[in-house]
Amino acid sequence: MILALLLLAGACGKSGGSSNKNAGGATTTSTAAKPSFVIASFNFGESDVLAQMYGQALAKAGYTVSYKKQLGTREIVEPALKNKDVDLIPEYLGNALDFLAKDQVAAGDDVATQATKLNTALQANGAIALTPSNATDGDVIAVTLATANRYSLQKISDLATKVPRGTLTMGGPSECETRTTCYKGLTEVYGIKFKSFKALDAGGKTTKTALDNTTVQVARLFSADPDIKTKHYVLLDDDKKIQLAGNIVPAIRADKATDEVKTILNRVSASITTDELIALDTKVYVDLADASVVARDFLNSKSLLS
Repeated sequence: MILALLLLAGACGKSGGSSNKNAGGATTTSTAAKPSFVIASFNFGESDVLAQMYGQALAKAGYTVSYKKQLGTREIVEPALKNKDVDLIPEYLGNALDFLAKDQVAAGDDVATQATKLNTALQANGAIALTPSNATDGDVIAVTLATANRYSLQKISDLATKVPRGTLTMGGPSECETRTTCYKGLTEVYGIKFKSFKALDAGGKTTKTALDNTTVQVARLFSADPDIKTKHYVLLDDDKKIQLAGNIVPAIRADKATDEVKTILNRVSASITTDELIALDTKVYVDLADASVVARDFLNSKSLLS
């Protein structure tokens, strides 16, 4: 009789799944192990913060998360997603679409249309895009206030009509030179004739230093860069619409995109506004704060880690 009771107790103890402690100390019960995630970021600080935000939210829910910080440009990061070397990327809607399906890019497409096209492109690589955030950080073409005043510049086409051909040098990340949303589009769509192109960094310190000291007179920056306001850069209107939506959007391996995972990641995306993104960038680029700490503090402020 005692033996039978012991066997029954053992069986009951195993029937409800495994129990463990979550980060807050509470006991949770799961019937299956949660998948692990490798999250990659692009080669600039804002991407590190976004990767940490998505990763910390997943970790809070019990997922094992590791990071490949500043893995590189899209030419490196997107193939890593396709090859299953990484599971999640904090992407930017329009630039991702332009990279993966250039033939599907159409001027004037709204966010929803671009998101649908991006999903189709990603599915061919075994991945999907989740709901785009309202927070945006798109490509912009910038000049200093002095350059804008000198040539009366307000829109990008002014660079072709108001500036003597071969006068100005443009700076930006190396990939800008071959992208229709950047130098290639400025020369082929707008018909701008630059003196030269200088490969610098992805809208970071090197590019802005070159712009400030007139090593370059035109630069590709990101719209959420806090220095645009503090340094009084002039953003030229993209009047021929070569630049695409800059909405943040998680790109994730389809086999990792459970309903719970999608809910967690979409909740993070929905919590960010463009103004808050600029504030986060200020902490990383100006205050030189650690990306993981910036992400944690933001998530806590939105009660996403409680």
